[in-house]
Amino acid sequence: MISAYESIQNPKEGTILDVIQATNDSLSNSNIKDSFQKILQESIKKAKISLDATQLKMDLYQKTNTVDAGGYGFLLMLEGFLDGLNGKKYHFNIPQKKPQKTTSFLQIIDHRYEVISLIQSPKITKEKIVDQLINYGNCLDIVQANQKTKIHIHTDLPDEVIGLISQYGTVINTKTTDMTQQVEENKNHKQAIGLVVDSTSSLDSDFTLENDISVVQFKAKWEKVDQKINNPKISIYQKMKLFENQTEKYGWPKTSQPSPQAFLIAFKEQLQKYNYIICITASSAVSGSYNCSLQAKSFLPISDQNRVIIPDFRQVGPGQAFLTIKAVELIKQGYSHHQIEKTLFTVSNNLKVFVIPDKISWIVKGGRVNGNKAKIVNFLQKFNFRPTFYLTPKNIGIMKIYFGHKSVSFLINKYLNQIAKKNNINNLPLKIIIQHSCDNKVIEQLIQKLDPKKFEIIHNSLLSPVLGIHGGPDSIAIGVLIQKI
Repeated sequence: MISAYESIQNPKEGTILDVIQATNDSLSNSNIKDSFQKILQESIKKAKISLDATQLKMDLYQKTNTVDAGGYGFLLMLEGFLDGLNGKKYHFNIPQKKPQKTTSFLQIIDHRYEVISLIQSPKITKEKIVDQLINYGNCLDIVQANQKTKIHIHTDLPDEVIGLISQYGTVINTKTTDMTQQVEENKNHKQAIGLVVDSTSSLDSDFTLENDISVVQFKAKWEKVDQKINNPKISIYQKMKLFENQTEKYGWPKTSQPSPQAFLIAFKEQLQKYNYIICITASSAVSGSYNCSLQAKSFLPISDQNRVIIPDFRQVGPGQAFLTIKAVELIKQGYSHHQIEKTLFTVSNNLKVFVIPDKISWIVKGGRVNGNKAKIVNFLQKFNFRPTFYLTPKNIGIMKIYFGHKSVSFLINKYLNQIAKKNNINNLPLKIIIQHSCDNKVIEQLIQKLDPKKFEIIHNSLLSPVLGIHGGPDSIAIGVLIQKI
């Protein structure tokens, strides 16, 4: 304690040092032997007395009827530590306040450069170092321990200070920081924004982990088949091929949307880390995921509800993935949640999303088409009826119809080139996202055929079972952003 006190340039009474000193004396001289909590409790009482006394030692504190802020912070830290030892827990609901506009500090910071240097085996005493550096700035701290000396100073002449320090001994490390730049960076710091998405976005785990995105899972079950084949390496699409003609015996896989509780858990986790959350779910037109997220939001305290933004962008699959990737980009650029929401709606309105199933009969098996319509579909399947479905923010429909044995990847390539011809502006490649239920070799062949001058693939992943169960194995879904945003 004495060494630390002496290391500070011009230590003053009436500051945090008084509170630390009182705590140290109480801890060192306590006669209590059986309980550290009791020792700490006694020391906190002494620290409070010392803190109250700081008001009498500083003219400014007497005029403003306050105590030393640093000492008060130290006391709060001690009290929190004691509460932790006693097992006490706190639950805070902190209202969000509009940040105050900060004026520039560029012209009022004296000694703008912070220099920190560590010296091995100093050649001169601490007193001589103080004599030489005292006139070069302020906040001079010198700490010596184990044949090493740490020097800290704020100065307007960093090069001259570093030159002097280099004469004191072997310099292990030196760091210089422009504090005015730090102030400007803090002043312009944007509010942190987190993301929650549901699993129909089909983003790979590397991307979601890297960007701390919370993914709320849909559930896909095929109980009779899962009991027969309990191997996580075999995908649900491989199982569908194996049991395609045994649906009467084994039924068909089913998906269920996330519960409100699942969203609530994700919201609470993200709210601990971020000021605001943007939640991107599957379109309310095709899934109940959006409504479940709204229910989860309603369970939060009012102050937290205002921090959770859940727009219905009315996208699914590749469209959701596009929105999430764009949101990550905008967050990194420092956009506000209002600006991000507005931009994502623009992105959504400029997306083309389409899906080509390998066999239209999968839609019948999945239960999306039944009755007479199912009979018509099964009849058309005999002629290799091949529709292409489009998904827009407003509806789902059939974009193209083909008959024949052309592969899905051939048709995808054909449609993409048609889109590029109509929408390729300034010869810039169109950004696309691929989601599929195919073997990897099929997708690799598709990617090789795509002209890199026309298309930039920004994400490629397995199709969510929510879409894939109805489209069936060997389906491909594509998202295309037709305008640079």
